[in-house]
Amino acid sequence: MKAFRAVMVALVMVVPALAATQDKLPPEVAAKVNGEAIPTQAVADRVLQLHGQQELWVLVYYKLVEQEANRQGVVVTDQQVKDEIEKIRKRTGDRFSEYVAALGLTEKLLPDQLRHELHIRELVGKNITVTEEEIEQFYNAEENQPRFHQPEKVRFRQIVTESKERADEALKELKAGADFAQVVQQYSVDEVSRRLGGDIGLDMPKGVLKAEWKPLEDAAFALPLSEVSDPIQVGDKWVIIEVLAKYAAKNILLAQAHDMIRDEIFKTKLDEKARDWMRELYEKGSTEINRSLWE
Repeated sequence: MKAFRAVMVALVMVVPALAATQDKLPPEVAAKVNGEAIPTQAVADRVLQLHGQQELWVLVYYKLVEQEANRQGVVVTDQQVKDEIEKIRKRTGDRFSEYVAALGLTEKLLPDQLRHELHIRELVGKNITVTEEEIEQFYNAEENQPRFHQPEKVRFRQIVTESKERADEALKELKAGADFAQVVQQYSVDEVSRRLGGDIGLDMPKGVLKAEWKPLEDAAFALPLSEVSDPIQVGDKWVIIEVLAKYAAKNILLAQAHDMIRDEIFKTKLDEKARDWMRELYEKGSTEINRSLWE
């Protein structure tokens, strides 16, 4: 069953790109297959059976929040919604559609979700404060340090040999114009980086290697970009490296991160309060569910 469904999903992803689009079909017909209609209601019934309960509860909470907004006179305009969409487009660029899909939405459904969030921000967010002390604590928290303080990094590929003679032979071939990755395959004894053409597979921060590897680290950070080193002795091995990329240390000051941190703390508080607030709305109100729709 799972294998069959996987095949069906794969076909669903491919076939629409090949199928003719018929905008002239009446609303009650979702598709025609060799002239035979698939009713729109059949599609709706299937979606209801598969996702009905989850989507119904989304709509229930949309309605509860909308009703409370109307009661308090809170209005979210179409322009506000458009502005939010534009902010997302600027932030995500070419990944906009991917971002929307990751939310479990479509571009057509996105405005409703944003209107809902803007209502909550107005209704619940007005009672939320973020203090300077909280911002400073967030900035200084140990778990957040990698976000604000990043050491100098280097990326390189390597040829690891077991003798100076083998390293010299490899270097001679490189100087003669041989491809680095090919020389890696011929000479390197490090299986992990060998599979990657010599690439170490990560951007190495400064100061993380053990003492015996310090000559390699020193060479990697001193070597110009795209330059190949002379053989470097590391323990009982000899290593040749080529620098692929360099990244300067990055330190983001509290003043630079201030607004971003404030917004993140605000959103965390808002999410927590909104859950409790919407649960209260539901418990105070009267909601009837027609469970026969999916039972």
